[in-house]
Amino acid sequence: MAATEQASSGCASTAAAAPREALGSAYLLAFGSMVMLQGGNALGLVLIHHLGVPTSTSLRLLFGSIFLVVFLRPPRHLGSAEIRLVLVYGLVVAAMGGLIYEAVDRLPLSVAVTVSLLGPLTVAAASSRRRRDLAWPLLALAGVILLAQASGGEGPSVDAIGLACAAGNAVAWGTYIVLAARAGRQFDGVHGLALACVVAAVLWLPAGIASGGYASLTAPILLLAILTAIIATGLPYTMENLALRRMPQRIFGILMSFEPAVAMLAGLLLLGQKPGILALGGIALVIVASIGASMPAAPAPAPP
Repeated sequence: MAATEQASSGCASTAAAAPREALGSAYLLAFGSMVMLQGGNALGLVLIHHLGVPTSTSLRLLFGSIFLVVFLRPPRHLGSAEIRLVLVYGLVVAAMGGLIYEAVDRLPLSVAVTVSLLGPLTVAAASSRRRRDLAWPLLALAGVILLAQASGGEGPSVDAIGLACAAGNAVAWGTYIVLAARAGRQFDGVHGLALACVVAAVLWLPAGIASGGYASLTAPILLLAILTAIIATGLPYTMENLALRRMPQRIFGILMSFEPAVAMLAGLLLLGQKPGILALGGIALVIVASIGASMPAAPAPAPP
């Protein structure tokens, strides 16, 4: 009897430890995806200075889609509804890829990412049934206004075109989240995303060739492009998907709220971009608003 009780206790402790281990690995995956993405965006700025935005975007999506297709092996045969979804999804991914590069080319990395976070934040607030959650986008907008007023510091200056590109990326990012949820219901894992990246790469290929950047490719720049694609596209998307399988979506949303802070550190350490007081205040407001929008309406009921 004692042996049975001891065995039962051991099984229970093992079962309890498994979710804790899974949650711990999910935290590491989520944080790693943010570090990878923002580090990749910093490398992308170096690539932009050599090749320009169209070619840099084209190469990132090209090699990123190759990585995802080889690693994830999405299905080859699709129905008509799945094809339509992939085409729209790919168009949105293409818009995100170009707009974020146009933004980081004109803005500090932290500012571009902070403004872009308005998209997911608005989607989270709009999906809530609580009216007070609509205040979070307004708080984030106040933070963006502070960012728009920010001046000084090193790195790219804050200008209107850059802010407009970041705002456009926010719209694309919000749409991306909606389409990602829909694709998750029709495809296994991130297979829909892998196919969408292929569509986005095809859409950007003519612009990349027409801009003349491909003629400037050298072996070191090509290696940098491949590295940027893997770090900024292939790995973070895969790590985010694995993290979402191990943790509740609301916790993942709260963690992703700190992406502007990670972008600020990446810009400071890799690009020498030092944010001013107003920029720090604006980033803080957006992070607080994003955390607030990700909080649950009420604790989930305990299972029977």
